[in-house]
Amino acid sequence: MHALDWAEVSYRKIIHLLSPYRGLILFGVGGIGCFYGKNFTYSILFVQAFRVSGWPTIRRAGGELKLTYHKTRASLRKELPSVLSAKDTVVRVKPQLDAACAALEKAQREGASAKELEALVLKCQSLQKEMGSAMSATSSLATIARSVDPDKIGDIVRGVYNGMVACLATALSGGAAKLGIGMNIGAVIQDVLYNVVKPFFLRMAGRSAYLRDITADPESKKWVDFGLNSVCSAVGVSVAFYMDQVVYTVSNAMVGSEIMADQVVQFLEAALDTKCQNTTISTILKWGFMATGCYHQLVMRKGELPPFLKGLLFVPLLGEKTLRATAAVLRSGGFAGIVP
Repeated sequence: MHALDWAEVSYRKIIHLLSPYRGLILFGVGGIGCFYGKNFTYSILFVQAFRVSGWPTIRRAGGELKLTYHKTRASLRKELPSVLSAKDTVVRVKPQLDAACAALEKAQREGASAKELEALVLKCQSLQKEMGSAMSATSSLATIARSVDPDKIGDIVRGVYNGMVACLATALSGGAAKLGIGMNIGAVIQDVLYNVVKPFFLRMAGRSAYLRDITADPESKKWVDFGLNSVCSAVGVSVAFYMDQVVYTVSNAMVGSEIMADQVVQFLEAALDTKCQNTTISTILKWGFMATGCYHQLVMRKGELPPFLKGLLFVPLLGEKTLRATAAVLRSGGFAGIVP
């Protein structure tokens, strides 16, 4: 528990030290989303969805875990001195008890007098009583361990996971909805291509006797249709994933620009003592940051994170990989392309 106390104190110290730089930190976070958002395809929108639907679940679970933690820590602090003392007693008494038992057995074998045997028996009983009291004290650790309900913790973890999946599903649809895209891009492109490619192929087949024979044969026609469907599907999936990257890059740039603009507006309001929130100034800042971020990533192709930022953002990047893997699982179960 000393380690947990140290972690608590360290966390509070870090928060206290960083609180004066909160605005600058938020501006930097917004800048990363605006200018390097394509590296966090799902993370930024996931966090937005998480704040609305996932955070209440986490907060409730955190409250329950905190209550369990404080209960366990209080019990341990109460019992720890007696437990440590009892362990010292066990270490001290056990060799004495072993020696007394060995002496009693030896005296019985050698036919010692009744008085000597009685003295050894009393000594063994006294040591056994002391050992029993010490062992009972150490068993309080088991009582403390039982105060933590593993089933309850398991339910909390499962609830948190389900909340994360729901938030990711919301993020997958939210990115498209933010830009007004309400369709399955992959399926739409596949259908359009099929409706264009198939008539074109049939027209070409009419000019070739060999192709006419293939399209006339029912078995061959099945393979032709299968091939056309496969090609159109592959193109549709490729375009959908590309559109994913573009859509989420723009969405993340929008989120980042809003954060940056809000921090600049707060700075201007404090410096100029005038209202800038929800004015033309804030609107120009938001759209200016967003346009610059999109140009930086989509036109200039300079959205890759510098090495020092990759090291600094190692944990968020790892989280992004996890979200991408989860997104792939979601899509394999029915999420195909961008569907709100």
